[in-house]
Amino acid sequence: MIRRVLLVLLVLLLAVAATLAFAPAQLLVNAVQARVPDLYLSSVAGSVWRGGIGEVVYRGRALGSLRWRLYPSALFALRLRADVEARGDWGSAESQIWRSVSALGVSQLRSELPAYYLAGVFAVPELRPLGRIRVAIHAAELRDHALVVLVGDAVWADAALAGSASADLGTLRGRLLLDAPNAASVVLDDDGGPLDVDGQLWLSPLGYSGTVRLSARDPALLPALQWIGKPAASGARELRMQGLWYGAKP
Repeated sequence: MIRRVLLVLLVLLLAVAATLAFAPAQLLVNAVQARVPDLYLSSVAGSVWRGGIGEVVYRGRALGSLRWRLYPSALFALRLRADVEARGDWGSAESQIWRSVSALGVSQLRSELPAYYLAGVFAVPELRPLGRIRVAIHAAELRDHALVVLVGDAVWADAALAGSASADLGTLRGRLLLDAPNAASVVLDDDGGPLDVDGQLWLSPLGYSGTVRLSARDPALLPALQWIGKPAASGARELRMQGLWYGAKP
């Protein structure tokens, strides 16, 4: 009797999976838009199982395109799992996202962003950051509305500044770790190039804050560093960073 019940449940699960596999992606899009009124999705193609959105707009801001592929086998573990790829003027990202009964997670996220996003962090209109930033989130997990797992790193390769003064900074790095639920930190350093970097940023759901000390190993950097932060007793420049994430309210 038990074997028959299990067989029936298996057949029903396979039937649901097959139905989803051929259901149009527009059904999923409609469900998402009903929950998030500020989200606009257009140029929808494919199925629920494997589909794409040509244009994603949130609160009037164009975010680019999105593609996804779900894993049918994950249903047997009562979990949704999907590969997701996003591209836009802001850069690109690809990752695997999973959802269980009690948690939401991300693994192996790879993203590449233009360095000009750091302009607001430096808060120096006279200087323009150049290059690309590669971000990797190896694992992240949200459980009971709290971030409980976060491991990642970021690399600003061929870092440079242009504007009132120009400078090649070498390769700068950040290591991302979770200190406590919903509280993370980024430890900043360098690869021993022209710029000596030492600092730490603290991250919360609202924003970030911290202090970074910058010293020139190469005297050619001194004209550019005069625009950044304030002089410290050691002769280095001290840059205090503080800001809110997009859409966050203090």
